[in-house]
Amino acid sequence: MIYVTGDTHGYTDFYKLRMFANAHPWLTRDDYVIVAGDFGGVFDPFTLDEDLVLYERLPFTVLFVDGNHENFDLLERLFPVIEWKGGKAQKVRENIYHLMRGQVYEIQGKTIFTFGGGTSVDRARRVEGLSWWSQELPTYEQQEEGIKNLARYGNKVDYVITHSIDERALYYPVLRNVLSTAKAKVYFDNQILNWFEDNVDYGHWYFGHYHVDGKVTEKKTALYSDILPLTKQPPQVCVYSLKMVDKDASLIAAKEWLKTAEGATMKVSEDRLIILTDDGVDVSALFSALVGKAKPCSVTAL
Repeated sequence: MIYVTGDTHGYTDFYKLRMFANAHPWLTRDDYVIVAGDFGGVFDPFTLDEDLVLYERLPFTVLFVDGNHENFDLLERLFPVIEWKGGKAQKVRENIYHLMRGQVYEIQGKTIFTFGGGTSVDRARRVEGLSWWSQELPTYEQQEEGIKNLARYGNKVDYVITHSIDERALYYPVLRNVLSTAKAKVYFDNQILNWFEDNVDYGHWYFGHYHVDGKVTEKKTALYSDILPLTKQPPQVCVYSLKMVDKDASLIAAKEWLKTAEGATMKVSEDRLIILTDDGVDVSALFSALVGKAKPCSVTAL
């Protein structure tokens, strides 16, 4: 499975990934959560290991495009550029990768174009080389690399994931109605993304930066707290133990979840609750409903 979310800012907004991991205990290092910029795990050289260990303990693999709040000097100095899944990347830890600007990756049968970078509207309050780095802004060279790589795919990809967004998107209600005056201005990063909006045939475009969740258009989504699946959940069998719990309360909670989970069925066998889901059903809400009630024995993808 592949999921995508908005800014994590190191430990500041890390909690959503921990909560997501708790609600999805079946995920492994073969599953991916992509952070749409402002990852923030590579920021302070004095607490680098401490900051990254939070992400290392997650059961899945974390991928991130860079935002405008990354320590680019540290990224460039410590982590060599490698070839990964068809594009250039930096391996930060065994389960943490930086997806670089202008790259196309092939992950679980999907093509994903990435382009990080953005403008720090609070730059005046920051110190260059300490809390702000000029590399936050994308360059024309990086844009050209993106154009070249996209040409290999006929300018068609399944997903685009960026930190900032193209200029025209700023005028849609989801962004215009919530942004401060400073952040709603058109900056160079918005302008450089215009080419990709005008020339790329994409299935869906996800971006962070603006600290808002919502659909801008049918094919473009802003992310901050939400964690959304890029691919469908495979059919699964979920087995829960009903030993030493309130069996009636567990069954009531499961039945309530079933009302919202089209394509899922439930069976009770002695002291076990068995849930069978169809393709595309996300059972994380079921796990949440049964917290403190039934204990999951196993979750098996079919």
